[in-house]
Amino acid sequence: MDHNQNKWIDKVESSLLDIQRAKAPNGLFEKINSRLQKRAPQPTVINITLSVAAAMAILFVNAFVLIQFKKALDSPLPESGLSIYENQSLISNYKIYE
Repeated sequence: MDHNQNKWIDKVESSLLDIQRAKAPNGLFEKINSRLQKRAPQPTVINITLSVAAAMAILFVNAFVLIQFKKALDSPLPESGLSIYENQSLISNYKIYE
């Protein structure tokens, strides 16, 4: 197996000896440089307006969520079910750390 593999490697290496170096067409370097030198497109009024509108929408949604969250924290717990303190007393009855 090694002999066949070495033979194949030698064949591939010898085929590479006959390959000619690739040549770029005339003017390709200048064409690439001219494209690189072009200025980036300036942001348009529409792009700026859409960006500002998106930022304002995100801010309004965040403010709404924060207000709703604060209202939920300030509202009293429902009468039905256990309160937070009753749950705490149930947990502390287990005496986990003794």
